[in-house]
Amino acid sequence: MDLVWAFLLSGFAISLYTLWRSRNKTAYDELELRLSIENNIRGLDLSGNTEYTRCFSHEWLMTNVVRKTHGQAGSLIQDTFMDNTFLATMCIGLAVGMFTLLIGIFYVYIVQTLGMAIVVFIIALFIILGPGKVKTSEQLLQAAMEEDILILDAEDYIYIKMSNDEYKKWLKTSTILGLLFILISPVSNYIPYVAAYFIGYIIGAFVIEPAQSLMLISPFVGIGYVVAMAILFGYLVPKTILVLLRKRR
Repeated sequence: MDLVWAFLLSGFAISLYTLWRSRNKTAYDELELRLSIENNIRGLDLSGNTEYTRCFSHEWLMTNVVRKTHGQAGSLIQDTFMDNTFLATMCIGLAVGMFTLLIGIFYVYIVQTLGMAIVVFIIALFIILGPGKVKTSEQLLQAAMEEDILILDAEDYIYIKMSNDEYKKWLKTSTILGLLFILISPVSNYIPYVAAYFIGYIIGAFVIEPAQSLMLISPFVGIGYVVAMAILFGYLVPKTILVLLRKRR
């Protein structure tokens, strides 16, 4: 499939799902405003660094996130595996092997059919699903909407505000990403070539050329430099980017 269509379809899918996801935005804003008016929120820590425990929201999080239990089928499987470790090991090994084989076959078929477009669709899927924190925030807001407003107090306001802020921040982010996919779709066929050129330039300028110069001094120094650059670009840089993104969220 052509990358132009892949980016265009993905952009529309992200935008439409974001539009559908924003259907409760006004109701969540009204709930937050009502709680701020009807409760004394002065002196409360709005930064999220203080944990408030005497409210509906905290109990909901403890029940549905921290102490979430398995269903009957999950409990039965867990008990069976705990009683028979050998059976558990055999079943897990068989399941992982079969799953890996099926994923491999499916991946080869999809790549042959769609080509690079599959990468675009996978990225779009992750954007549509969003981080787990956003999903939990939406579920808490929905649970609070269904609860009697008289039960919710000032401490609940902290949880509702933080969840609503997280929800609106992701709406804004996914809207921008959806529009970005649509805007770059006309030139998306050039993206693989630009990415290849950029990666080749980085490797050549920061790895190969310095390593060749260092090889003239000492082969061990040159090899050590290549290993160090591999660790830097393969581990440290991606990890730093992920940490910065988490802090921003």
